[in-house]
Amino acid sequence: MARLKVVLVVSEAVPFAKTGGLADVAGSLPKALAKVGAKPTLIMPYYKEVARGGFGEKRVGRLTVPVGVNTITTTVYATNIPDTDITAFFLAYDPYFYRDGLYQEKGIDYPDNAERFTLLCRGALELILAEKINPACINAHDWQTGLVPVYVKDHYAEEFAGTGTLFTIHNTGYQGNFDKKYFPITNVSWDRFVMNDLEFFGQFSFLKAGILHADLISTVSERYCEEIQTPEFGFVMDGVLRQRRADLHGVLNGIDYTIWNPKKDPHIAANYRAENLKGKVLCKQVLEKENGFAQENKKALVSIVSRLADQKGFDILVDGIDSILQLPCRYILLGTGDRKYHRLFKEVAKRHPKKFSSHLMFDDAMAHRIYAGSDMILMPSRYEPCGLGQMIALAYGTVPVVRATGGLADTVRDADESKREGVGFAFERYTGRAMVEALERALAAYSRPRRWRNIMRRGMGKDFSWERSAREYMKLYRLAKRKKLGARRKR
Repeated sequence: MARLKVVLVVSEAVPFAKTGGLADVAGSLPKALAKVGAKPTLIMPYYKEVARGGFGEKRVGRLTVPVGVNTITTTVYATNIPDTDITAFFLAYDPYFYRDGLYQEKGIDYPDNAERFTLLCRGALELILAEKINPACINAHDWQTGLVPVYVKDHYAEEFAGTGTLFTIHNTGYQGNFDKKYFPITNVSWDRFVMNDLEFFGQFSFLKAGILHADLISTVSERYCEEIQTPEFGFVMDGVLRQRRADLHGVLNGIDYTIWNPKKDPHIAANYRAENLKGKVLCKQVLEKENGFAQENKKALVSIVSRLADQKGFDILVDGIDSILQLPCRYILLGTGDRKYHRLFKEVAKRHPKKFSSHLMFDDAMAHRIYAGSDMILMPSRYEPCGLGQMIALAYGTVPVVRATGGLADTVRDADESKREGVGFAFERYTGRAMVEALERALAAYSRPRRWRNIMRRGMGKDFSWERSAREYMKLYRLAKRKKLGARRKR
């Protein structure tokens, strides 16, 4: 049976370039799709980070792409995603992409992002045609690719007559909204704007474009799929999403167990498995020593591995900081983000060196050590489309304490030993007090070693592999193609 051809258009992907979870998805999903019967292709910009990464890419051609009144000539590079035969194409145009950041520098968005990602959207389609890929479905990811479904409808209707489009939303908080003066850059008919298709409170919106014009829309967990249709989590896009309710699907992200696996992780002090947790004890001892803590196995070690932002619950963490520091446990924080949190946690670590250790940076190897050596991970997010940290923690026998929202609610059920179920501790109210109460429940369970081991082992037995997610994406790709063909027959 012929493999299903699918093209993923993304603005970042591991290992080539990364700012967040989108890159993890875009790097892992193609590999999982290949295992379940797809022939995936990846298309993304050729950033400075890619050019300097040593990925062995080769120049394979040039394309001319209209962006407003200009015709831009791009160079196309290609290589394989490492350890696969999956092709990754890169669109190179140095004035747009050869920069120190992907979307911004020093916290300030690039002023020409509308132009940059218009080039990605239309350039990706020109590349698909030039390479004669003829995909069953094009899967565009997040606002940066939101114009792809519009171009497929308006500019390439015949060329992609048999190709469905799936638009995947990773976070509705990032929408790609720009002043309407930039709209002509897109070369999309002004009618699309005045008919309210792309207009969004006087601006034009890449995210709205993707939502309204894709054959199907997906997001990264079932709970988040429902949440984004409400005013609380929709970021004013909830009405648009409710319009497409029938075509909106939630598919939980996965994690790559070839990377996140305590049985063979090269970054940790000792490997271990659910049947024998001695190695985890050693990982904890090494982590305690690394962070200047006394080695006290009876005291829980709680980790926070996160971007430091209000979305991740750091405002209620600050509210509850005095209370959690009084609990019988120690804390390790790893992450970067808002400067106000850098200053605050640096001061907390200085005042409480025996209780709180902060690492205000990104360090992948340290993240592995923290997941392996901690007893719990704390994720008090205000909203969390999917969340990968809790899945990684479960794989390492590290028990999640989370707010029940989005993907956290889908993956972490409260531990209940009377029913022998549950893998963590969740709280509903978005308050510092509710977070502290959840930690107190977790610590009560930790004080009973047999109960705690049962919770750990149930978590380690969970399967959040990408293969499961990839099969759901395959269903959506086929459905998008059928929907596209059905719509054409009705004309």
